[in-house]
Amino acid sequence: MQATTVNIPYFNGNPRPMPIVLLREKTSGLMSYFTNFHNPADTAQYRNQGKWRAEATRVEVALHNQLAASGIPRFMTGDMNDRAPYMCRVIVEAPLVAARGGYSSNGVCVANKPRAVDWIFGSPDLTWSGYIEDRSPLVARTTDHPMIVTEVTVDGTRAPAALSPTPPLPVVPAVTY
Repeated sequence: MQATTVNIPYFNGNPRPMPIVLLREKTSGLMSYFTNFHNPADTAQYRNQGKWRAEATRVEVALHNQLAASGIPRFMTGDMNDRAPYMCRVIVEAPLVAARGGYSSNGVCVANKPRAVDWIFGSPDLTWSGYIEDRSPLVARTTDHPMIVTEVTVDGTRAPAALSPTPPLPVVPAVTY
């Protein structure tokens, strides 16, 4: 329906365009935003990338706060190259919900000891079930990451803007770094 990109700082802060798409499900007419990010890891070639992961997270949170204003459900997926600290920041600042569970209350974040650096988040109006981190032999032959799988329900009564007959104007990210 609509697509654009936002520049996310990658290795040594070099910008890399990452996708933002607005999709409409044909049968129900429900719209949802989808974003996917890959934040920089610390590697032998690129050491000490924590500063850039933190900046990438700041940009991702700012973008999701902009999208939240539309009232349309939001999804964020990706290899964030971080575990609990990433989740704790995103669920408080965006705000999004982790498909795998976890919560923040009174300044205390419980991330349920995530093993993977790969995440699926969504807006609070979504209902999650059946979260799996698939580490089967087939997955292991194709990637060094688990395959993250979950089910989600988008309820138009909880997110009425998702049923708007007219899609919002294209997203023009105003986030900078």
